[in-house]
Amino acid sequence: MVLKNVGYHEPYGYDLRKLLSNLKPHDHLCLLYEDKKVWADTVVHYIHEGLKQNQKCFYVVDENTAQEIRGIFSDKDIDISEYENTGQFTIAKERDTYTRGGHFDPDSMIKLLISETEKALDEGYDALRVTGEMTWALRGIKGSEKILEYEAKLNRDLFPNYPCTAICQYDIRRFDPEIIKGVILTHPLIIKDRKIYRNFYYIEPEDFLNQKKDEIQVKHWLDNLERENQLIEAIENKEEEYRTVFNTLNEGVILQKNTGEILSFNNNAEKILGVKKEDIVGKSSTDYDWQMIEEDGSDFPPEKHPSIRTLETGEPCKDIVMGQKKKDGSITWINVNTNPIFGENGEKPKAVVISFSDITKRKKAEQKLDQIKWMLSVKKDKASREKYEAQPYGSLTELNKSGLILKSVGENILKDIALDYLNLLETSTAIYEKNGDYALGIFSSSWCSFLDSASRKLCKTEDNEKALKSGKWLCHECCWKEAAKPAIEKEKPTDIPCEGGLRLYAVPIWANGKVIGAMNFGYGNPPKDEDKLKEIAEKYSVDIDKLKEKSKEYKPRPPFIVEFAKEQLHRSARLIGTIVERSQAMEELKAINTRLQMAYEGAGLGIWDQNFRTNKVVRTGKWAEMLGYKPEEIDEMVDAWKELIHPEDKKRVEEVVQKTNAGVTDEFKVAHRLKCKSGEYKWVLNWGRVIERDSNGNPVRSTGIHIDIDELRKTQEALKESMNQLKKISESAINALASAVDLRDPYTAGHQRKVAQLAVAIAKKMDLDPERIDSLRLAALVHDAGKIQVPSEILNKPGKLSDLEMSLIKEHPTVGWKLFKNIEFTYPLAEMIYQHHERLDGSGYPRGLSGDEIILEARIIAVADVVEAMSSHRPYRQALGIDAALEEIEKNAGKLYDPEVVKTCIELFKEEGFEFKD
Repeated sequence: MVLKNVGYHEPYGYDLRKLLSNLKPHDHLCLLYEDKKVWADTVVHYIHEGLKQNQKCFYVVDENTAQEIRGIFSDKDIDISEYENTGQFTIAKERDTYTRGGHFDPDSMIKLLISETEKALDEGYDALRVTGEMTWALRGIKGSEKILEYEAKLNRDLFPNYPCTAICQYDIRRFDPEIIKGVILTHPLIIKDRKIYRNFYYIEPEDFLNQKKDEIQVKHWLDNLERENQLIEAIENKEEEYRTVFNTLNEGVILQKNTGEILSFNNNAEKILGVKKEDIVGKSSTDYDWQMIEEDGSDFPPEKHPSIRTLETGEPCKDIVMGQKKKDGSITWINVNTNPIFGENGEKPKAVVISFSDITKRKKAEQKLDQIKWMLSVKKDKASREKYEAQPYGSLTELNKSGLILKSVGENILKDIALDYLNLLETSTAIYEKNGDYALGIFSSSWCSFLDSASRKLCKTEDNEKALKSGKWLCHECCWKEAAKPAIEKEKPTDIPCEGGLRLYAVPIWANGKVIGAMNFGYGNPPKDEDKLKEIAEKYSVDIDKLKEKSKEYKPRPPFIVEFAKEQLHRSARLIGTIVERSQAMEELKAINTRLQMAYEGAGLGIWDQNFRTNKVVRTGKWAEMLGYKPEEIDEMVDAWKELIHPEDKKRVEEVVQKTNAGVTDEFKVAHRLKCKSGEYKWVLNWGRVIERDSNGNPVRSTGIHIDIDELRKTQEALKESMNQLKKISESAINALASAVDLRDPYTAGHQRKVAQLAVAIAKKMDLDPERIDSLRLAALVHDAGKIQVPSEILNKPGKLSDLEMSLIKEHPTVGWKLFKNIEFTYPLAEMIYQHHERLDGSGYPRGLSGDEIILEARIIAVADVVEAMSSHRPYRQALGIDAALEEIEKNAGKLYDPEVVKTCIELFKEEGFEFKD
């Protein structure tokens, strides 16, 4: 059976009266109760809501009397006498209904209810609303055992067809659990503890009345398990959807219980408030220091917080603006709205939903607008500097011994910097060196100027230095000792009350990573309180009426102006620090330039500096002197320098310099000859770079040096000539030794020269540098030089060699190494000879080297040696030919021979047609 009314929630909610008013005709409910108050609340509201909806109501009493029922209505201030008089409400006894005739018959009772329903409709009512006390079934009345059959038949015979609503009342303390179980199985809706539930365990009447009821019941339970699982999955999916929506809301959202415990905290709440969920969820809101402020900057009273107000009053709060002060001093402004969540009693909220948006940008824009409006409203004083300078005791900067800030920035510039923020406040400021010396004296106006002058008179001396040390100059004591000095020592801002009734704000001044001083100003409004003014007047020995007059003269500044002035003070401190840094850098640069000039002059370096816009070159005297000229004899135009370059060098020099000018290279170094005054040419090293370019990358300025390398060049040329002579001698000796080896072994005559040919070809194809290739060539020419000590009979023996003879042959790399090991070559020629019979897998001789232990040159000679030997005739065999030789090295590439060398060798023969030359 499908119920006609749908849409109930499980459970419906917590407002029982509202739930009962939403019941529809055809609803069949059981009330399971243990508490009489719950019972009374339910039946009273059930009947009363039906009466209000033009339904005829019918109450069957058993353990209660009609008078007692009227009493529970009266207790809730509901007068039902009028309804009874009109017949809309009837109280009947169980013996006139359920047990009429002295026994209980389900079908007769259902007929009675049908009749009463039809009668109600005929009387003009919209439906019948009935409830009955079921305790009569506990007295053993005949037929009472059919009570569950009755409940099931109601669902089949009455409720689907007639506009009747019924609540069957069961006191679960008195009924047997089996009966209660059956009651649950036969009621689609259950009322328990002021909640209405759609019954998961309800069984359709046809199934309940079936003889196989137990089997059907088990199936129903199993179906319920599946439905419950589906419901849980649906709930989990909904919960995930809720969390996704909750965390993607543009606003911050917090759910808070009436106990103060934070239940939920979405992602935007984290972002806006700067608080992590794990630090607050599950804890009380009082566990966290929120640092909330009003729009005027004062602390936000906890009792005024919108969430507290909503929890106390049950009323929502709308558009409350609050500020949250962060640890770094910044303020996040938020617009807050709250809504209550009520419990089942509906009296006090059990929780509150707090939603808020970040309005910091809007707030800053509003503050900027307020600043503009305020500044436009303030009358501008053209003589602002003059009104701050009239100090009757003179300038305290005269006592400055440190001088770092004062000398680096200058007093006039310091005054201009100070005016940027002081004109906003019209109070006082001072700028201090790190040791307390004044870089800018107590620079004040209005209220502050009056008190500063008064406290200076307390010192009873004309000497400013003595006055500063007296301890009686109150403004100095407060500004320096209590504000600026702590800011220097702690390396962070200080904010303190001052002796004159205002506040002092001081910030350190940094330069080159160190605190070099501090600066401060006074802010706030002079006191108006009579007692406070009297206290200040006595302390400073001034007339109180005059002090009151000064207090009235001062125009209060709004909080945002003070904050703006603080920001400006920080910017001013950074500006002063930057100026000091640049001043120090300039002094250091001057010193460096002086030292460099002396060093260049001492080293004999000529310095030049070219301006591309004027095409002129500035040169030091040394530049001209090294060429025999006086400085004034050298034209400053670039073309004059070009005319001095040797004709053979000019093109090369211009190409090198142009690459640097074009940005291809960072700098240039080029050796060339310049013409001296005597007409001779001198070698110089010209070393320079572009140090400034325009927005298009074109050179604007370049600089460099000329180094006199004439003697060095002559020495190098002489040395080069000597090296060439030595190389010729070495090559002659090597060629002679190679020829000697060929004479002892006519069968291998020319072998070493051919090996050298192939080795050089392989090295060139592998892009080895020329000097390395030349060393390789020499080594290949004498790689078998060690055979000079092997008897010629063995070298020329046609048959197989004995082990002893073979061991003598294998000594020739060692002998060759000994011949050359003490002769200096650019590359290790002796080692090339020593290793040319080694193999990659370690199977070679004489040392069994392997892999990277074998130098590349030896690997090249090894391949060339094998290829030439196999392709040539020997006493013990005929020539095998080039193809067999190439097959051998290819087969053993990576095992015996270097694979890259083998690949290169094969390409030479097969692709480039290499041939040995006799």
